Amino acid sequence: MLKSLLAFSLALLSACAAPVQVSTFDSHGRPDLTPHYEYRPADLVDRLDPPELIETLREARRVEDVLPDLAAERYLAAAELAYGLIIDPATSDYDRALIVAEVYNRAVAGYIRTSPPSRFDTRVAIDVAADGVWPDPEYFNTYTPAADVRIEGLREHHVQRGIGAPLIASRDAAQRDEIEALYPPEGIVWPATALLLFDRPDKPRLLLLDPRKTATIKLSDSSYAGNEITAEPFTRREIEVPLAADFSAPYAQLLSRTQELASLGFAGMLDPSASEDRLGVYLLEPYDPDKTPLLMVHGLMSTPLTWIELTNEIQADPELREKYQVWHFLYPTATCPYYSAFYLRTKLDETRRLLDPELDDFATNDIVVVGHSMGGILTRTLVSDTGRDAWNVAFTVGPDELEGAPNAIDFLKSVYIYERRPYVRRVVFVATPHRGSDFANNLVGAFGRSLVRLPRQCIDLTVAIAQANRDRLQPGYGPWLLNGPPSSIDILRPESPASAAADLIPIADEVTYHSIIGTRELINDPDDAPETSDGIVAYWSSHLDGAASEKLVPAPHNAHDHPDAIAEIKRILHEHAFEVPAAAVSVAIRK
Repeated sequence: MLKSLLAFSLALLSACAAPVQVSTFDSHGRPDLTPHYEYRPADLVDRLDPPELIETLREARRVEDVLPDLAAERYLAAAELAYGLIIDPATSDYDRALIVAEVYNRAVAGYIRTSPPSRFDTRVAIDVAADGVWPDPEYFNTYTPAADVRIEGLREHHVQRGIGAPLIASRDAAQRDEIEALYPPEGIVWPATALLLFDRPDKPRLLLLDPRKTATIKLSDSSYAGNEITAEPFTRREIEVPLAADFSAPYAQLLSRTQELASLGFAGMLDPSASEDRLGVYLLEPYDPDKTPLLMVHGLMSTPLTWIELTNEIQADPELREKYQVWHFLYPTATCPYYSAFYLRTKLDETRRLLDPELDDFATNDIVVVGHSMGGILTRTLVSDTGRDAWNVAFTVGPDELEGAPNAIDFLKSVYIYERRPYVRRVVFVATPHRGSDFANNLVGAFGRSLVRLPRQCIDLTVAIAQANRDRLQPGYGPWLLNGPPSSIDILRPESPASAAADLIPIADEVTYHSIIGTRELINDPDDAPETSDGIVAYWSSHLDGAASEKLVPAPHNAHDHPDAIAEIKRILHEHAFEVPAAAVSVAIRK
């Protein structure tokens, strides 16, 4: 017990710092600190010809801090030299790969550092017409070469080898419109890749590509000959190469700004108003009507930061990146799960209508949800029809027979009587206490209950109706409502009537669901599983009959963070992507 209490206290102390740190450094002098480069430019002098290729790059770096305009011109010259060698068929494959990775990409990154994308840059023509290009390069406040940042706090730094300078494109989240309000307030930070193309007879072109939409790029030389019939130019040489990208650095940059968010897990228990302003669904990338949203719902005393590793792995997987867009749901976790689940359903409905007013996109009709711990309890309400089962836990009569303010009665009705959301097609429960947890009854649970404070509005509306209908309250759960709704920890007691009622509400037949259960230790014999626990939730509470799959993970309660659990979630997502093609969903919507 003392060990659990100590772990609980340490969790509180550690929840106040940003989980990931990002710092800048000189990638020319310390290539060992970045996955983008292997050599210092000085190490390449004897490896590549002509000599001016490396010397131009080194000269640009020498003057960068004092003469940025001159450095920009030298970086542009180095990029042009490198580009000519890359497109030259006489260049060996080995040299071409070396020139791309160590010279061209460095030169482009240097140009971005010294001459940030702007329509006023007369040295280059910014191309905004190509597919996958940012429509307005000045949408972002800053462009930082990803090779210039060092990341601490992520297990893996995922990069894609290829041509171009991977960038961290960042702007403030000023919520200029309703859509922008769906992005995290810490900022809008996305991956981009810059290229300088010397394929026109006049100015070089600067492209800013979205690597989530563009995997390869065609390079051509500037040798043009006019076509008398079509009046269209054609090129003498053309090659197609992979586009370089960094999918971890932009996310890490966003995470490095989340100190306030990190504190909300605990603060949301003490004072729900601390996180009520941020209650909602958040997008990590521009909405795509053709990609399945993967909604992640955190658990008790937590925030979306609990999904850092899973999010990083999803964004790094080419197939999953093409098929899915990651959404996070944030809510104050002290509140009774019935109430939090109401907010989840409401906010998800609102987000769908905002992004897709006609509600006929593939994306808004094919949502996958993964919930951890109490987040799984909330998630279950998306795929279940309660009828009056949950309502009857609190009241002996229906909503129409209650006395009190209509708005208060309607609120309680929305909380306790709900229908499944047919647009949620698959869910994954991770370490979910479907039948409660003995942890809620022990010393740590009692300590947590003593700290919990519930939202004032929930208390006022609930107390008003309960006091006006004392003779209509169910024994057991009902009297709780006289003092306001029970806390999340109260509901998690295995003997709680609400916990028992929620478990009896079936998951809709049309929904595919999976379970991932922590066992702390490796279980070789499945027959031993019923006796296991993740330290917070026992197997008997997490197990669900009828699950399409059940994965036992040798992890404590934060099983969702374990590599085996992440691999299992990715397996499920791959399975879903190919079982539910976009065309099939679109046909179903039209019908």
